[in-house]
Amino acid sequence: MALAELNFFSYYLGMNTSVMALLPEERGMPISDDSHKKYPVLYLLHGHGDDQTGWIRKSMLELKVRDRELIVVMPTAHRGFYINGKHGYRYFDYLAKELPRAVGNFFHGSLERKDNYIAGLSMGGYGALYLALSCPEQYAGAAALSAAVTPGAVLDVGSQMFSVPDFRENIADCFGCPEQADGSEYDLRQKCLDLKKRDAADWPKIMQSIGTEDPLYPVNLEFSRWLKQEMPGLEYQYTQAAGNHDWIFWDSQIDSVLRFFGL
Repeated sequence: MALAELNFFSYYLGMNTSVMALLPEERGMPISDDSHKKYPVLYLLHGHGDDQTGWIRKSMLELKVRDRELIVVMPTAHRGFYINGKHGYRYFDYLAKELPRAVGNFFHGSLERKDNYIAGLSMGGYGALYLALSCPEQYAGAAALSAAVTPGAVLDVGSQMFSVPDFRENIADCFGCPEQADGSEYDLRQKCLDLKKRDAADWPKIMQSIGTEDPLYPVNLEFSRWLKQEMPGLEYQYTQAAGNHDWIFWDSQIDSVLRFFGL
């Protein structure tokens, strides 16, 4: 794979932002004219405290996708949970409305739904589900690894996992009052219930994975049970395995994500 860093001005964020991208490359071969091609795209989202370099620096991602005709795009949302925050930046608009166009223009990424997938870990797991459930016409599938599935769960365990002094204030800037998140625009369960109003053929398929030693394991298991009960027609895969909230577990899940998406 070729590795590229793209820095460009985002209209929705009102500032320059960067993405890392892995691009198809035939190593050991003369470069051919592939300017006519459009490639499938996997958007891969980082967790709280990381940035667009996280997957490149801390996993074996590049080796695992090196022989695939696939673009892997890794944006940054800082600590913004990939939403249009109550008192923060418009990361959802940037991810859903702007970044795909940039990927199509700069990297020949396909804009067709069947070619677009999104995955992430922890905060990025929430973001992947939120984006796919909000824009089912845009993403064929989503994978959530160790997802922070509710704002309340983030507050309950996040202060134990992150030592930043403004953790609670940042959650409030993103979601407002977490106690009022149920049924709000940020509630993944509500997003699922909204999705049920659409034809099941339009639902994105979903993969959820969690380590049994992860502090977020109980809320992920609860969400999985709810999803199976409320969305029986959903193409859905839940897996749990020994592991914690760390890169050892997330790196072990990359192959499963690619298989689930058929990439």
